[in-house]
Amino acid sequence: MKDIDTVNMSADDWDEQNFPRPETNDFDRVVERAISRRGFLGGVLAFGSGAAAMGNGLLSGTSAEAQAASSRFPFTPIDIQTDFDVHVPEGYSWQTMMRWGDPLFSDADGYDVNAGGGPVEGSDRVFGENTDGMETFALNGRTILAINSEYTNRGTNLPAEQEGVPANAGDVRKLQNLQGVTVVEVAEGENG
Repeated sequence: MKDIDTVNMSADDWDEQNFPRPETNDFDRVVERAISRRGFLGGVLAFGSGAAAMGNGLLSGTSAEAQAASSRFPFTPIDIQTDFDVHVPEGYSWQTMMRWGDPLFSDADGYDVNAGGGPVEGSDRVFGENTDGMETFALNGRTILAINSEYTNRGTNLPAEQEGVPANAGDVRKLQNLQGVTVVEVAEGENG
């Protein structure tokens, strides 16, 4: 077996290396079955109608306007963006609620993500990194948000001289604290 640099490997790559996925899975088979049976005829009819309308100049390919014409949403969808910014439909706005390293408690210190993190003390009181899912819950008139922080980047969270390798139990604990599930209450304030 050849040597693999696991220090600089992302958690996704590590997972794939240790637990490779099959080329196809049950979900792929379900989709394939749906497309080959019911979906085929409906897809042909929808495509034929769309092609006819495009031929008459009523729709223009996959533009946002064409999507909005057949959309069930009350806004014009935005086109695909690749500039690493957040884009929302016209009439909507966005703002950051939490960032990696933000304190979760009024008496907690933030986590300096640009300086290789911080000490293990307090690392369990900041927002984790690499979020990949969230859910909102209503509880007794309050809004609760649960966010999953899937994994940590060791090379970023440990001092540079360690090259991403934990030097002690404190380093391991810090990495553990920065992943998992964060549960917060969301309340409207002066800025939204």
